[in-house]
Amino acid sequence: MIENDKPVKIGITGSYGGMNMGDEAILQSILAQIRCSIKAEIVVFSRDPADTYRRHKVEKSVPVRSLSRRESELIVKDLDVLIVGGGG
Repeated sequence: MIENDKPVKIGITGSYGGMNMGDEAILQSILAQIRCSIKAEIVVFSRDPADTYRRHKVEKSVPVRSLSRRESELIVKDLDVLIVGGGG
């Protein structure tokens, strides 16, 4: 457990928002482990950000397919941790 009041900025990328139940279950499991362990501000890179935001109650969901490389770099640069989720 991190002993700090400041939330850890965590990005999660994988095949999310594509309505594949297995990938969504992997994301749900990752989120559950993070949430029971540390205070975190979570950003998910998703094909369907609105669904991911609504379904998983994350702080932020970004449209992975419409981001430019530069936009992606800026988001990742602001993170403390980037998790590459499984699936596929």
